[in-house]
Amino acid sequence: MTQENTSTEDAFDLDALCALAERLQQHQSAPGQQQAAPVEATDVVLAAFLARNLRQGGFAQLIFNAQGQYLGEMAKMLQNMNASNTLHFYEQAVRVCLADKAGYQSFLSSDYVGALAVKNPLHEVSMDYYESSPQFAQEAWPSLSKACVIAIQWLNETEPQA
Repeated sequence: MTQENTSTEDAFDLDALCALAERLQQHQSAPGQQQAAPVEATDVVLAAFLARNLRQGGFAQLIFNAQGQYLGEMAKMLQNMNASNTLHFYEQAVRVCLADKAGYQSFLSSDYVGALAVKNPLHEVSMDYYESSPQFAQEAWPSLSKACVIAIQWLNETEPQA
């Protein structure tokens, strides 16, 4: 592993990213919040969701937990973050689901634990992704860190002062 990769992995703090995403979601849904969030705030929320799910269970878990929502937005976020390798595998995972729509619907309505027709091909996509480089943290960090700064600035400007 190169020094650059090590520093990127150290800089990418998934817990901090998830905490920021939760704060953004709470603020966006707060009563009286009328100012639209910048696209960077939405990207931070989606990036946290994607990174957490990829780390915990790969594309099968990501697709299952998304429950068919925000699939297009996630692809756009990956483009915004210049995460072309992750986008490539994400698109493969979506194609797996589209190729077997009935299996995809069964997967989404399942308890995730059982063996399902779509789950194994999604795991195969994940295994190929884990063997590839760069992965999300490495390729997205430069753009994601800038998006985090913009999202924090928006929070500081729009959150009520205590």
